[in-house]
Amino acid sequence: MIPIVEEAALREAITPAIAVEVIRGAFRADGEGRTHVPPVINLDIPSARGEFHIKTAHIDGVAHIAVKVASGFYDNPARGLPSGSGLIALFDAATGFPSALLLDNGYLTDIRTGAAGAVAADVLARPTIEVAGVIGSGLQARHQVRCLRVVRSFSRIVAWSPTRERLEEYCREMRAEGYEAGRVAGHQAGLDEAKPVIDSFKALAAELTRARAEYYQNAEREMVDLVVSVAHTVIGLEAERAPELVRNVILKAVGQLRSRETLIIRVNPADLAEAQKARPELTREVEDIERVSFRGDPSVARGGCMVETNIGMIDARIETQLEAIRESFYAAQQEERARKGDQTDGR
Repeated sequence: MIPIVEEAALREAITPAIAVEVIRGAFRADGEGRTHVPPVINLDIPSARGEFHIKTAHIDGVAHIAVKVASGFYDNPARGLPSGSGLIALFDAATGFPSALLLDNGYLTDIRTGAAGAVAADVLARPTIEVAGVIGSGLQARHQVRCLRVVRSFSRIVAWSPTRERLEEYCREMRAEGYEAGRVAGHQAGLDEAKPVIDSFKALAAELTRARAEYYQNAEREMVDLVVSVAHTVIGLEAERAPELVRNVILKAVGQLRSRETLIIRVNPADLAEAQKARPELTREVEDIERVSFRGDPSVARGGCMVETNIGMIDARIETQLEAIRESFYAAQQEERARKGDQTDGR
């Protein structure tokens, strides 16, 4: 029988300090490309306002793989139950056999979230703080503060919550853990105390919105170049899978001539044999078919062609057509910007 570890033992073993260091290592491994993380499996239970999530991952070199089943049933607090629960199955990464069952009841998920916040704060927050602002009075109001204290020293909490009773309970709990009055004497006082934090969030959100808009505006041309580049690659692959593509391009190009001219049709050397097959079809397009010759030209991309005559040339290369598409995109972007500018001036 595999070992079963209960919530109480897990709470004793996995402290905020341990959780923060483990999460820091996991983030580092992910940044270094040493993690394998498949998509999350989600299952909604609409009749009970609940949901299940199944998650797993593996870090190269780690001896075990964890598979977590977490639930969120959001009417549970009205029944006196926590909204989240779950368990974790642990497997040997070398054999795939189960190693243990962790009946954490959501504790590892909760402290993991708090630890992730602390690692982010350690990287982004200023080195010295005196006060921590907390919005809410639930589980994360507790775990975020406890994990934050691993990476920052502070003695005062300013908290706000929409539910006065839960806020008072939270403040009593934080005082018992040694923090100075994490108080909010009423709704408006809480808003006043938390205002600097909220204003910072608003300013950051506004800056991110502005930066994103500026990025997309500046990136429009790069996006067009990327789309055309991808199209060029896709067309090249399509020419390999469907060699007859070059015949269709040749027929379309020659159809623009329909005269008694000498024709030299240049195609990619890899398309030359397939291009020769178009000769019977060209009979219907050009009367003096004996004047048509095919030549391999490495400068022509797969799937395209160039038709030379003694009175001019038709460029039906794929790259030429894509360049025309690119210029059309650029022109459309300029027209759209000009239109928006006219609308702004008219307001």
